[in-house]
Amino acid sequence: MAKRGKSKKVAKRPQRKAAPAPKSGTHARTDAKPGVKTAGKPGTRKAREVERVPYPALTVALTVLAVGMPILTFPSGYQSFPPVRQLLLVSVALLGAAFLVYYWLKARNISYIYTGIEIPWAAFVGVLTLSTIFALSRSTGFWGDFTRREGLVTWIAYGIIFFLSVQGFRSAKSREWLVSALRYSSIVIVAYGLLQVVKLDFLESIVPSFGGTASSFLGNPAYVGGYISLVAPVFLCLSADGGTASKKRRNNLFVFAFLVIGVIATGSRAAWISVATTSTLVGIHWLYGRGVRLRKAVLQASVVAVVALALATGIGLAAWKSFRVKTFATKETVVNSAEIRVMTWQKGAKMLARRPVLGQGLGTFQLSFPAFINSEWEKRVGHELADDPHDIFLHIAISTGILGLLAFMWLLWTLYFTGWRRLFKVTEKNRFLMGGFLLGSVGYLIHLVFHPSIMDTTSLFWLFSGVALAVPLASRASDDERVKTVSLVKERGGINAALTIGGLFCIALFLLAFVFLGRPVIADNFAKEAMANWSSGKPGAAIQSAGKAASWDPRFGEYRLLEARIKYNRAIQEEDPKSFEDAERELTRLIKANPDWEAARLSLGYSYLMEFEVFWHRPHAERVDTIKSAIGQFQAIVSRDPNYVDAQTKLARCEMYREQFDKALARLNTVYRLRPDWPEPWNVAGNCYLLKGDIQKSKECFQKARTLQGEI
Repeated sequence: MAKRGKSKKVAKRPQRKAAPAPKSGTHARTDAKPGVKTAGKPGTRKAREVERVPYPALTVALTVLAVGMPILTFPSGYQSFPPVRQLLLVSVALLGAAFLVYYWLKARNISYIYTGIEIPWAAFVGVLTLSTIFALSRSTGFWGDFTRREGLVTWIAYGIIFFLSVQGFRSAKSREWLVSALRYSSIVIVAYGLLQVVKLDFLESIVPSFGGTASSFLGNPAYVGGYISLVAPVFLCLSADGGTASKKRRNNLFVFAFLVIGVIATGSRAAWISVATTSTLVGIHWLYGRGVRLRKAVLQASVVAVVALALATGIGLAAWKSFRVKTFATKETVVNSAEIRVMTWQKGAKMLARRPVLGQGLGTFQLSFPAFINSEWEKRVGHELADDPHDIFLHIAISTGILGLLAFMWLLWTLYFTGWRRLFKVTEKNRFLMGGFLLGSVGYLIHLVFHPSIMDTTSLFWLFSGVALAVPLASRASDDERVKTVSLVKERGGINAALTIGGLFCIALFLLAFVFLGRPVIADNFAKEAMANWSSGKPGAAIQSAGKAASWDPRFGEYRLLEARIKYNRAIQEEDPKSFEDAERELTRLIKANPDWEAARLSLGYSYLMEFEVFWHRPHAERVDTIKSAIGQFQAIVSRDPNYVDAQTKLARCEMYREQFDKALARLNTVYRLRPDWPEPWNVAGNCYLLKGDIQKSKECFQKARTLQGEI
């Protein structure tokens, strides 16, 4: 009986019910340690208190990258501080990898999310490496050109950022951090862009082409359009999420509306098409979430049709504008961006035909573009060079050949096929979040069909793609088999040692990257200091600063060219023969290292020409040798590029000094046809007629020059 009494007391104790197993599609933490429980239902305050971010340092580093890369160009333009942005990108990639290895060692557990994109990425990087080895300029292919810095190093950093994003944003809390950071940073970016549009911006821009203030944030309306193409779908999807609190939905809708105002103000047609396309896809996504159950085949066909229509609209508009200008335009018609883009695509296709298999290397488009300039380009654009084909697929094809284009297409196909397949295996809340990041990457890819890629936004493209693939894997218990886990115990000392060596290797790579990528940053600052000293009338200090820039980054010949130009300009002002000799010696060394560098050859010819004009009292034989040296440099340029009007004009000037007036005037007639709005050839022609004794024609030429320039 006593036993029964005791049993009754025990029976009166309330029994704790077992927690129900999570349903398919609910939040199940794959990163929790054994024995750690989550309190409350998913999404409640109690559950959020227990939930943790698995790799906080890695998440913070990636969030800083998402905010810092676009802000770094604030407000001076995409061409400013490219070494600083490359240093930030590579530093975050290497430090993030070191942080991840540290957390694995600390937990004695490797938890890696397999995405299925590892093999396509490895194949693409392999083709990039081969293309860099056989590039026109290996240094440029490895580091990238000075304007964009998208070389092999940058593309490898993109891949690391993608895979780190998959690992670092596996928890809902980490994704909340990213969304909050994007919300505030995007408002700041677009707000300042609107101030620039109405000319109320308060920070001075250093983009020369915009005359003191940039016309939009990032120095060009096209680039803020690309940024909005990335972030707008995220906030539109979150505002359409019925499972989110109404206050948050209103905030996200406000941010999206503000972004739409910003993209309209940019005037970028590609950004308009991109945002309109992704908004349409968000609407289809919302209908699907509201219970309009379309068949998967119909859903896929509608998505493909919307994207294809957007691309066809953009390409059709560009082709029609180019055709209209060529057919109906007069000589006074101002060239438009659509015409330049179509002309660049045509020349890019010819460039691809020269090296179709492995391409000519990353960042080398501007090096080979002068060979494709014809009279039509000179007439419509002048001698300005295109630095990019303004189409991501054509850019990849020209840089890495057909093999690289196929590998890139395989990579994108795997990315979007994997994202599409997993989009329907998550809860509605996570579906909207994942759809936002996935559509953000789609919108930016549409934008890249019409605009060049830059680090500021392309790094965010790969980060968003990684977040999109991290969402379903962190949200579904049935996907746990995709999280490859290896337990580390004391008996497995080899794995521990390998991870330790890997972490130290990442840190060592970071230090090397800081040395090699930090040097261009310092060199760029010295180059700007040289230009400031020259503008302030301090030629000696300018030469010293330019020399320091060249010594800090000897791989980049532009600093040596800058130093040589300052020297011969100083020689012109002070009539110093030693400065002429130093400049010509440096320029000769640059031409020997790169015989096809027309800018260095033009500077050397100009230095000889100015030396001939300044030291007119030298013996006749010595002056003849000097002018012959100048003619040799200019002839070497025009033999490769007859449409190089600057070289043609200076060559006519040399022929005038040799009293070959008819030959000089015939050459100037070609320059008139190519650049009818340039006053310098008319000044040279006026001097030719004056020396011939034809005063009337000389006056007419000088008057023409005065009309074009305002003064002789």
